[in-house]
Amino acid sequence: MCGESGAWEAMHGLPFKCSAYAACASPKGFIVSGGLSGRVAQAACHEYVKEGEWRALPPMPTARCDHGSIHHQGHLYIIGGRISLFGPSLDSVEMLNLESLQWSTLRRLPRGLYRPYVVSACKKLFVISSLNDRSVYEYESERRAWKEKSRMPYKCEGGSALSVDEWVYVVGGKERRCVIYYFCTDK
Repeated sequence: MCGESGAWEAMHGLPFKCSAYAACASPKGFIVSGGLSGRVAQAACHEYVKEGEWRALPPMPTARCDHGSIHHQGHLYIIGGRISLFGPSLDSVEMLNLESLQWSTLRRLPRGLYRPYVVSACKKLFVISSLNDRSVYEYESERRAWKEKSRMPYKCEGGSALSVDEWVYVVGGKERRCVIYYFCTDK
């Protein structure tokens, strides 16, 4: 973290000791979820609030690692992952209402994904496969269903995904490629 001096400073008091967790921005700071402690998946969620304190959130219904997470419209979404270091890919999706702090289980993804990219564009939620294949899914909240979108032109293992304005970028990875997509019109 960059302190008031303009230099990097270590964050102290981390409430978790694990790897392979997911992290995402939140209105108050950021949220860290799940991960591995040894070879065992964890269910814990913690939010780092801007005042410099950690706040424990209710644990995820399914302990997992190598999953995706995103804050979207007042909710924390936890997507895919694995239940152990070498376990199969999960197709489950869980959502934490950050106001009521209640978990809900959403409709499963059409297939299990681990290390998925998760982005929000056009006020919608998208999940992009990073390892398994080139699949892309949109969550249709009115129907509570996943809709398959245009597939990625390339596999992008080990990269990152982000949205800027209404555009989605998938960059880097082992193949060192960058693709851009406008999900609002599925082009």
